Amino acid sequence: MSGCCTRYQAAASCKNQPPAALKRRVWLFDLDDTLHDAKDAAFAYIDKAMTAYIAQHLSVSTQQADDLRLRYWQRYGATLTGLVRHHGIDGDHFLHETHLLPGLEQRLRIDRRQLGVIPRLKGEKWVYTNGPRAYALRILKAAGISHWFTGVWGMEQSLWLAQYHPKPSQQALRRFVAHLNISPAQCVLVDDSPGNLAAASQIGLKTVWMCGYHAPAEQRVLRRRLKNVSAVIRGLDELQKQDFHWR
Repeated sequence: MSGCCTRYQAAASCKNQPPAALKRRVWLFDLDDTLHDAKDAAFAYIDKAMTAYIAQHLSVSTQQADDLRLRYWQRYGATLTGLVRHHGIDGDHFLHETHLLPGLEQRLRIDRRQLGVIPRLKGEKWVYTNGPRAYALRILKAAGISHWFTGVWGMEQSLWLAQYHPKPSQQALRRFVAHLNISPAQCVLVDDSPGNLAAASQIGLKTVWMCGYHAPAEQRVLRRRLKNVSAVIRGLDELQKQDFHWR
């Protein structure tokens, strides 16, 4: 897949769909803090690995590296985007080195009761994550749910024109929609980030805020940032109760 999809290209591809294609439903699931509780199992280790990588490759102190990691994550949605854009870091090497995560499978916190709803949802299921594809596949395999998903759209798939475009990039979402030759209205994004959901809603996706893996105090803060979400759930098992008025 080459080039960058515009909203007009996505709309044109939808117009050319046969009637059966217009009935397709596509579920996009964020990975961390949506399909599993990532805070203790992954985030603390990834943050530490990223800080160490930045300190080593940019020759800065640990504190300076940690400040850069957080600053680029807040500005771009992913630390890697800032490192590539401003420092010429090799993206593949960074993703590999910062997601080695020995012992990840033993630390995973999987709620199988919640996950059990996924195969009962009508339509295709994709994982749409700012993490590397190999990391996502590793978690899906450990959870025993890889076979429920059509595919994984990871950080590598957000790379074009030598730049990464992670969530909440609307360009990347349009690119995904065009890749499947569907309209945004045929997609539901399930994510724990209000910013990601707001961007998706603006281009026509249905959106679900999955807040169950956030502490109550954090939920109250995040709730104030919600914009035009289709539904709010505390667990994935609540998805079947939602009516998204599929077109």
